[in-house]
Amino acid sequence: YKSSLGYNYLKVLFPFFILQYLQSIYTFTLNGMGKINDIFYLSILSSFVRIASIIVFSFFKIGIYSYIFSIILNIIISFIYLINRVCHYLK
Repeated sequence: YKSSLGYNYLKVLFPFFILQYLQSIYTFTLNGMGKINDIFYLSILSSFVRIASIIVFSFFKIGIYSYIFSIILNIIISFIYLINRVCHYLK
């Protein structure tokens, strides 16, 4: 409400939300193939990546951007993993 404080965060996160949208499509594709174990492994992997990257980025003393960068890293790693698994099963 009449505040532009979140604009800087959205400006940083915007390009990666497209990958997050595509990530759900690949997750549903794996679900349709019956590869639920890969989705479960991805969930565990992304949780560990997010927690570890928050810890590492917090040492740089960049404030809330450490959480934003951990979200970005999590989106990229999850997207790469999903593309890898879908391409592996489609061969």
